[in-house]
Amino acid sequence: MVDLLTGVTVGAGVVVATALTAGADVVSAPLRPVGPLAYLLVAASGLALAWRNAAPTTTVLVTVALGVGYQGAGFPGGPAPVPIVLALYSIAHRGARLQSLGLGLLAILALLGARSLAVPGGFASPLLIAFPITVLAALFAGQLVAARRGQRQRTLERQAAAEQAREYDIQRRVDAERLRIARELHDVVAHNISLINVQATMGAHVIATRPAEATEALVAIKSASKQALRELRSILQVLRQADETDPTAPAPGLADLDAMLASTAHAGVDTVLTVSGTRRTLPSTVDVAAYRIIQESLTNVMRYAGPAPVQLQLHYADANLSVQVDSDIDTGVDPRFGGSGQGIAGMRERAAAVGGTLHAAPDGHGRFLVRADLPLTVA
Repeated sequence: MVDLLTGVTVGAGVVVATALTAGADVVSAPLRPVGPLAYLLVAASGLALAWRNAAPTTTVLVTVALGVGYQGAGFPGGPAPVPIVLALYSIAHRGARLQSLGLGLLAILALLGARSLAVPGGFASPLLIAFPITVLAALFAGQLVAARRGQRQRTLERQAAAEQAREYDIQRRVDAERLRIARELHDVVAHNISLINVQATMGAHVIATRPAEATEALVAIKSASKQALRELRSILQVLRQADETDPTAPAPGLADLDAMLASTAHAGVDTVLTVSGTRRTLPSTVDVAAYRIIQESLTNVMRYAGPAPVQLQLHYADANLSVQVDSDIDTGVDPRFGGSGQGIAGMRERAAAVGGTLHAAPDGHGRFLVRADLPLTVA
């Protein structure tokens, strides 16, 4: 509807302008008087602009054909070529550079050729100068608009891509935090529940004959459950509202290793700790990863071997910390224990998260070896 109204308006305007400028051509030879045919041609040319968006190329060709008819009939030039100029602008601002240039050249040659051949002395008409300049100006303006529109579109696309990248980064951080919380929950619950299970089983067997040992088992259960609750509170604190002010307990690390070994010793898992190299302060992420890997390794010992001796070695090298847990585990108890279970998968994820590696497999001599190499610096 808007395009049709524009076409009618342009057509009417060209008709009026043609009437006002009739006979204004400075060619010395007399021109054909403006009559109904002239008005019909310029009106039809203006009306054709109603299709400049739906069929831009066709619109240019129609207006050029009507313009050639007007000029070839010998009518005064005046504003008759205006619809051609507008049609060329409409196709140029779409960004079709070569097509618009080709159609512009066609329009210039067609109109000037018709004018020169139809009007005696037509080579002296101002149309020969004014029309090409107007066409080139329209093409340049259209290309400029197309370039600015393209630049604006590219800017919007870059902004959309940047926003998508930010959303992806936020989602990645959220997923990483969820995975960290899941690992923490698994390690805390698995270790302490396994410890409680072992102590409860032992207490149930000796409560009638050796009440003192049963009492020790109950004390160990109380300590393990208290430790589990404390660590669970610390983990779940990150999910609380930001305006809550409950204190958050520090994440566990190798400084808490003696307490963990003491609690597992009550379950019959005697651990011999050997430390080599120069002890040093570890990055917090590496400290937590080392603690959790040892914790999960001892949990697996309690699950699959029961009371069994464990050799734990910590070696502080120049660039990395090596954690090695060597134990008597019967891998036939659970065929998944060779490396596809959640526990070992979690240990591998923890090592990889800080840029380290983890190897967990039987050594071929009836023992199970877990070795983690963790960097002392985290990028």
